[in-house]
Amino acid sequence: MLADARNASHYRDWVEHITSDETKDALRFLIGLLAEDERYTCYPQRKGEVRDFRCEDDQGDAPFAFVTNKGSLLFHFRQPALRANHWSRALLEDHFDSLHENARGELTVKLRSIADVRRLWRLIGPGSAPFRSGATPTTQIGYVNPHNQRCEGHRGVAGTDHLQVVYRMACQLPGCGHVYGTNGTDVFERKCPYCQDGKPSIAF
Repeated sequence: MLADARNASHYRDWVEHITSDETKDALRFLIGLLAEDERYTCYPQRKGEVRDFRCEDDQGDAPFAFVTNKGSLLFHFRQPALRANHWSRALLEDHFDSLHENARGELTVKLRSIADVRRLWRLIGPGSAPFRSGATPTTQIGYVNPHNQRCEGHRGVAGTDHLQVVYRMACQLPGCGHVYGTNGTDVFERKCPYCQDGKPSIAF
């Protein structure tokens, strides 16, 4: 047991509450990753029958939380995380088929295995640089071009055109939601490579 861990007695209860060995391992793995992440202060807490786990930043906000259920960990992208515009619905749908929006407007995903936790950590862990807007109106996060393709920002990755960076795009057409990369100069006219026969994606 970690010394001075807040509500330390809850950890065993959380593990014993889970019925799946895979999900028990996922819980242990996720807590280990959070324990070494200096960006957040993390702790378990009981809210009635809910086994809640909070991650607070240095401003006292809790961008992430998860609930330990019998068969999965229900991970919440809370409003402080969503306001940062780093994790869009399209991005999360591309990684998790369990994505759901709750009544508070939070996005949730179910983690059932270590593989699920690894996939999550690639999105939120240290080194997962946030996406940011460009300098022009058409490269702002949230801009939607005439072909219903939404700009989701860039991470500074060099593009394939001269002096360009790669922007992540998300198709807004119903039934698609494809996520792909394009040069900043193409954002305003880009078509989806999946459903509109647009140019192939480049790595973002």
